[in-house]
Amino acid sequence: MYPLLEFLKAWAPFIILLAVWIFFMKRAGAGGGWKKTMDEQADIQRDIARHLDRIATALEKRP
Repeated sequence: MYPLLEFLKAWAPFIILLAVWIFFMKRAGAGGGWKKTMDEQADIQRDIARHLDRIATALEKRP
């Protein structure tokens, strides 16, 4: 009946999926995105390693 409406109904899920994908890609690229998260995780791992070294040293000094 309305070819344009049928076309939009058929392509709507794909267009919505594409829009969501673009939204997340732009968000991931803004302000460091994934790299910032990876740097924070590396800092946390360094802190954990430093604390574990201190614990191991303290346990070795125990009589």
